[in-house]
Amino acid sequence: MIKGQLSERGKITVTLSPVFEADLGDYQLVNIGQGPNGEILLLAVHEPPELIEDRFPEAQTERPFHYKIIRYSGGGCEEISIPDQHWNFHFVQPIDGGNYLLAAARCTRYDDGTADLNAKVYGPEGNLVREFLLGDGIEHLFVTEQNNIWTGYFDEGIFGNYGWDEPVGSAGLIRWDANGNILYEYPNGGKHQIVDCYAMNVCGDRDVWFYYYNDYNDFELARYRDGALSYWKTDVESSTAFLVHKPYILFKAGWDDNRFVLFEMGKKGKLKRKARLSFLDEKGKEIPMDILSCRRSQMAVFHEDKVYVADLEEILKIW
Repeated sequence: MIKGQLSERGKITVTLSPVFEADLGDYQLVNIGQGPNGEILLLAVHEPPELIEDRFPEAQTERPFHYKIIRYSGGGCEEISIPDQHWNFHFVQPIDGGNYLLAAARCTRYDDGTADLNAKVYGPEGNLVREFLLGDGIEHLFVTEQNNIWTGYFDEGIFGNYGWDEPVGSAGLIRWDANGNILYEYPNGGKHQIVDCYAMNVCGDRDVWFYYYNDYNDFELARYRDGALSYWKTDVESSTAFLVHKPYILFKAGWDDNRFVLFEMGKKGKLKRKARLSFLDEKGKEIPMDILSCRRSQMAVFHEDKVYVADLEEILKIW
């Protein structure tokens, strides 16, 4: 449920009520995800794995870590325990109609030519079903209704690190089947080259929006639809999330900004600014936008053990 107020200067203030409160216990949240059917998933770990040189996350870990998934689908929450894992997971998505895909953002290639299989599919009892490679430097990961996997990569995954001279993620944007076979690779090059995929919104199996940094055009919004690509210029820099409800796009104003900017899609690849938005919790305090997930027109945000949901379609009724 949302409540909104529009000021004379084109500022929209949206008040959100929590959809549910998560019982993390002595676990810490890793990430939040949204599935293709509106389900919300929380990935939590008992104790976060250490960083390499206080900066870089490792993929495999020497000691085991205990994870749990909290899944909310409208009828309540269910919890799945995945203990004793020697992996540093960052993403969670439903897959196969009852299993869960967990993936590590980082993936090392070793001198003998082997590499970390950084994608693991677990059953509802926490049992490992299968594993495969999705490459290093994953910034975004979504599973579709058809159990295809879309991944977007940041610069190290595109240009190489962690032992990768020929990175798996060099395309910047890849669609995989449920077993880790590549179905589509973005033609990464020229004036629309992806240097860093900052944000992604998977609306459907063959309808994907992505926002990226480009050496030629700074930041661009792009859409993949049934094999065709379209592009829009934007003056938003370093956004990490956006919502889509054509012809409107709601961008997070910047990676460290809690505010959002509403755009209308215009002709000739242009976006026109329409309004600015701020989100408040049920107590009237601004909601930090540090842990969120955007899918289609819906955004799920985690703050102080509560999950809030905003829908651009509903916001537009206020505006």
